[in-house]
Amino acid sequence: MKRAFPCGFALRSIGGIGLAAIVGLLAAGSVATASNPPAGVEAPRFVLDDLNGTAVDLKMLRGRAVVIVFGELDHEGTRKTCDALLTALTDARLAHGKVIPILVVARDQAPEILREQANEGRFPALILHDPTREAFGAYQILVIPSVVVIDREGVVVHAMPGFSPRFADVINAAMLRATGQMSPEQFEQVLHPELAEPIDRESARASRLTALGDELVRHGLLDLAEERYKEALAIAPGYERAMLGLGRLLIDADRLVEAEAMYRSLLTKHPESAEAQLGIAEVGIRRGGDAMGEAESTLHILLDRDQKQPRALYLLGLVYEKRGQWADAARNYKAAAEMLLRTQ
Repeated sequence: MKRAFPCGFALRSIGGIGLAAIVGLLAAGSVATASNPPAGVEAPRFVLDDLNGTAVDLKMLRGRAVVIVFGELDHEGTRKTCDALLTALTDARLAHGKVIPILVVARDQAPEILREQANEGRFPALILHDPTREAFGAYQILVIPSVVVIDREGVVVHAMPGFSPRFADVINAAMLRATGQMSPEQFEQVLHPELAEPIDRESARASRLTALGDELVRHGLLDLAEERYKEALAIAPGYERAMLGLGRLLIDADRLVEAEAMYRSLLTKHPESAEAQLGIAEVGIRRGGDAMGEAESTLHILLDRDQKQPRALYLLGLVYEKRGQWADAARNYKAAAEMLLRTQ
């Protein structure tokens, strides 16, 4: 069963290859689907005791929205998340018990000790104990705190690992969505504010198609996602987000010739695009040989320009791993993970 780690603990405890897998998901922008159920799926059921020994069945809460925080009572990120969640619940639109907040903790301690810790902070009234990590495993929790928002029908609306600067805005919108007070389109605009004010009708349609493509990728529907990206590009040739999404999809499908062509085409339109250069570098790493050497040079240039590029660090770690330079690889994976987890 997978375990959840506070950021620092995870980095100290996961071996180089395991860490590489997690960082790869983070660097590709897939942390939500890597560590939590994707939006649109039925929330996994669990039955756990509260701190007074009363069993609580998640299924019995249907009819009201639920927000589950996975964390620990003495973890600073969990404390911040619970405090922000309870503040968000003061919104009048969420009053009268429309949303049930739950904290799930896994530390194997006596209930009386956990109750004492709960009294020292601002936490949801309902705290469930998961010492066997039944719920942590069912929800694939890799990072604490992690938050999962479930609608009145028991379907996941949104999941997010870590405490981000935009947490208050996102959790408020997710709860409004879960209670039927916000449309999917409005919620998408909160998640992606850069799409809120498209320049024209064509750009608006391309933005929607690209967002749909991204969502289809998260659900593993790659053929449909590719169609949406291509449709977006037919409407708005050179649309950067669609080109990046399609390039990522092509790499993951091992269609390296097409992926490189996509990224090079993007680079001609946006010569300073670091994402395009990183895409070409990743293709080179996968090909190996001279192409990997060229990729390494590109990555060093990008990192000399800006050290705060976790994907570049991750890809450089891949180069070192392929060469058997395990210590160098682990160092880069660790640096990339620390940088990424700080932003989650």
